[in-house]
Amino acid sequence: MMNLRKSLKVAASALILTALSVGCFGAQAAPPIKDVKFAAGRILVKGKPGLDDSRFLTILSHHGGQPHSKIGETGVHIIKVPPGLEKKIVAELTADTAVDFAELDQLVEASFLPNDPSFGGQWHHTTIGSQAAWDGASAAGITIAILDTGVESTHPDLAAVLVTGWNIINQNTDTSPANNHGTNVAGTAGAVFNNGIGVSGVSRDAKIMPIRISNDTSSVGYAYWSDIANAVTWATNHGARVVSNSYSSYQAGTVVATADILRSKGGLMVTSAGNEGSALTFSDNSIIVVSATDSTDTKTGWSNYGPMIDVAAPGAGIYTTTTSGGYGSVNGTSFSAPMTAGLIALIMGVNPLLSADDVETILKSTAVDLGGAGRDDLYGSGRINAAAAIAKAKTFVPTTTDTTEPTVAINEPLAENTVAGLVPVSVVAADNVGITRVDLMVNGALYASDTSSPFDFIWDTSSLGNIPSITLSAVAVDKSGNKATSSGVSVKVQNIIDTAPPTIIILNPASGIRVTGTVTIKATATDNIGITSAQLLIDGKVIQTVAGSSISYSWNTKKVKVGSHAIAVIAKDASGNTTTSQISVLK
Repeated sequence: MMNLRKSLKVAASALILTALSVGCFGAQAAPPIKDVKFAAGRILVKGKPGLDDSRFLTILSHHGGQPHSKIGETGVHIIKVPPGLEKKIVAELTADTAVDFAELDQLVEASFLPNDPSFGGQWHHTTIGSQAAWDGASAAGITIAILDTGVESTHPDLAAVLVTGWNIINQNTDTSPANNHGTNVAGTAGAVFNNGIGVSGVSRDAKIMPIRISNDTSSVGYAYWSDIANAVTWATNHGARVVSNSYSSYQAGTVVATADILRSKGGLMVTSAGNEGSALTFSDNSIIVVSATDSTDTKTGWSNYGPMIDVAAPGAGIYTTTTSGGYGSVNGTSFSAPMTAGLIALIMGVNPLLSADDVETILKSTAVDLGGAGRDDLYGSGRINAAAAIAKAKTFVPTTTDTTEPTVAINEPLAENTVAGLVPVSVVAADNVGITRVDLMVNGALYASDTSSPFDFIWDTSSLGNIPSITLSAVAVDKSGNKATSSGVSVKVQNIIDTAPPTIIILNPASGIRVTGTVTIKATATDNIGITSAQLLIDGKVIQTVAGSSISYSWNTKKVKVGSHAIAVIAKDASGNTTTSQISVLK
């Protein structure tokens, strides 16, 4: 399941044109919503594969941007811009064909609703079948990263499962809670199992890695997209297989890029759908997005829904850990996400050989189908079913026998096109399992690689001058390592408008002389761009054609008539300009 960056581009552009709440782009018949909040003086930008750093810097400076830092392996840059011009510059960069996406560094809030202290039980475990799942199953060895406001490390139901985390804001190991939310989420995913106190998380024996992405001490707990993306990168690089994020950031190209990398390394990111009760139009991508259900197995009125929903999970009245060593009941898709993350950790723990795609297949294929038959926008594939998922994971055979090659073709540019400067190259690749990488080849040499669909490149021809023919091809690699190469597409590169014709010198023989026997005809052509071909003609008949600038031919004059004979040389340059030079000799 690859991320559709073109839809993200549309979303980024739309942010410039209208005010919307977090996660509500494209909402139809939605209730009144708040203005987008974003970082002043910075934006997030990713150039297309093949765009080198110097050209990227030139593009940024043209729009008033300066690079600040880069987010892991994603190719996404945090860019400094003049405060007040963030939306304008994002719109300009979004329209640039060399830019993959540009977006505001949005400030998002955690997806939870006020506590309900009257609820005192963990009904969700019965609904999703946790107890049956725990029978002979454990997530030992799997680490779940909790991206949130920090976790209370001394809580008796969390202390034993916590590992060292990171504070993205302060760049240190202080992951103490800025507010209650992170501790609520951590307990939902992985509160200590079977310790005789409090509650149990879904994951049984998984480790919890707290990553603090917000210093906001209010109940909202705002976080920036860039901090979420940096947190995913940190978690990926420090051994987390599962990332739970209760901030609805699945619409952020920057965050999706980090989720793609996590998935490529065998992990999965889970994100809450959000609590605006809105119908959203975001496309599906590599993030597992979860809507919320209540105790009647019905989507809550406040849970967002749409094509991006993968599964649903309980999110109303979830009894979990709180700060000060306590417990309480909470509501929100904030808790549907870590519940699903806990189940994913269990699936991975039961069958360590499973790929990320295998885990997603098990999660979705065992979900309880709610709403309309099959997948729908309210519940995705259905409400998670821990008992069925673990039973299937125990016997699931990992998909390691794929021998089918992918298909791959270059859609743009077309064969025989004339191109110049920064050239967009569009590749279409498909596979029965999934594409992991597409390589763009220029005359058989690797130029750039792209790891997510759509596979769009920028080919910089500006240093090549004028070349009559260069062949582009693409190599697609699927998740099983099978490769396929596209047919070559030959294009003409013309970066210089050249009207100067070539110059020809006929070195031998001299004009007007009398010739006998075998005569060596020599000529050379020069040009400001370059000679592509030269022809020798004797008495109007083509005798020799060379793909270069030098003519050398042995002419046997014994076989020609007595009299005057014309020797002509025609040279053609890379821009199509031609010159003819002619002399006459006597026999």
